[in-house]
Amino acid sequence: MINSAAQSTAQSKPMTLEDAVRAAQNMQRHGDLSAAEAVYLRILQAIPEEPNALHFLGVLRHQQGDNESAADLIRRAITVVPLDAGPWVNLGNVMLEMKQFDEAVDAYRQATVLAPDNLLVYNNLGLLQGRRNNLDLAEAAYLQALRIAPDATYVLQNYAGLLQRQGRYEEATSFGIKTLTASPNDPKARRLLSISYALVGDLESARGVLRDWLELDPGNAEALHLLASAGGLPVPVRASDAYIAEEFDAFAKSFDAKLEVLGYRAPELVTAALARALSTNDSAGDVLDAGCGTGLCSIMLRPMARRLDGVDLSRGMLSKATERGGYDELECAELTSYMALFPSRWDSIVSADTLCYFGELHDVLSAAKVALKLRGLLVFSVEAASSELAGFLLQHNGRYAHARSYIEQSLAAAGLELLTIEHETLRAEVMRPVRGWIVVARNNGDHRA
Repeated sequence: MINSAAQSTAQSKPMTLEDAVRAAQNMQRHGDLSAAEAVYLRILQAIPEEPNALHFLGVLRHQQGDNESAADLIRRAITVVPLDAGPWVNLGNVMLEMKQFDEAVDAYRQATVLAPDNLLVYNNLGLLQGRRNNLDLAEAAYLQALRIAPDATYVLQNYAGLLQRQGRYEEATSFGIKTLTASPNDPKARRLLSISYALVGDLESARGVLRDWLELDPGNAEALHLLASAGGLPVPVRASDAYIAEEFDAFAKSFDAKLEVLGYRAPELVTAALARALSTNDSAGDVLDAGCGTGLCSIMLRPMARRLDGVDLSRGMLSKATERGGYDELECAELTSYMALFPSRWDSIVSADTLCYFGELHDVLSAAKVALKLRGLLVFSVEAASSELAGFLLQHNGRYAHARSYIEQSLAAAGLELLTIEHETLRAEVMRPVRGWIVVARNNGDHRA
């Protein structure tokens, strides 16, 4: 139904179709989707092919996560107004989220024909071609967008990220500076530039960017963590709860897509390692997905598990895991303290790319031992340090890397028996393979060393 302000206006004078659409759009922009939906449906009941109501109801369905309905409604709008670029842009957005990349490209290209100066279309084309690893086409799209609007912050930021991903660090730094100049209060711009400086070896400039960030936002968890990675603060023994929650809440919606581009393999590797460690007739029993994120492991763990629980610090990530399904229970909690609360609870604990946010491993491994049943299995991934002398180190990307000898010592100190440790490629990053360890250990009931 129309909100009270709209009703008041309607009572004072007849509401035109344009007024009704505009009122619904305003509700939609302010997050009142149910009220906006009601208005669009009333319009379509009276005029079934009204293009604006079809188009914006399609966008609303996209916001609600119903992309099939969204695409159908927007296509109906296009049938009525084929020369309007707006529905083509939003059809491309929906197709992109549905991973129907050819259809998305076609929709965006049609939009560029109809609106050759539409900045958003070229930016979205850049994002799409980046997801498809067509990096030259992505670059061409961003450069066209920047010809239209040279100071467009989000385009500058996306292009700088593409350059960084390609290993073109000097250029990424240059565009990172432009991004920060265009949007000096944007934390994403500060993160991007600080990491670009670090990648070219200019740690002093990286620290300067991060200290400026902290002057604007004292106590910012991300800035503090990255400053430690750049040598400006002592390295913490693990990433703070605030850093983890903020970092992953911020990109929960795009997390799976980003990892897909990077050829992310950690869930596949840890679940395969668990399957190999189980005897032929055994299931994984009661399983904890420790640091479950959006639930990427659940697809492979669910068939092996009698019961599958998940825990994560990010509510945004847990929301996506809930949508994906497969879990018997999901909890928002810090991993170490959570596991310590449940002695002998799980037969198997699996952790993909979570312990890379821990430097010192003793406490979290000891908590895992407490939570495992006798003979229970712990399987996890961490990134590999380039030197055995490092023990562990905090990298410029904010993740820790660990030496094999340090992992072995930490498992022994926690009273866990190392079964296997394998050197694997976990993902690609800035055009380089990220090497890591896939570790399988068992709780034999031994006392800690």
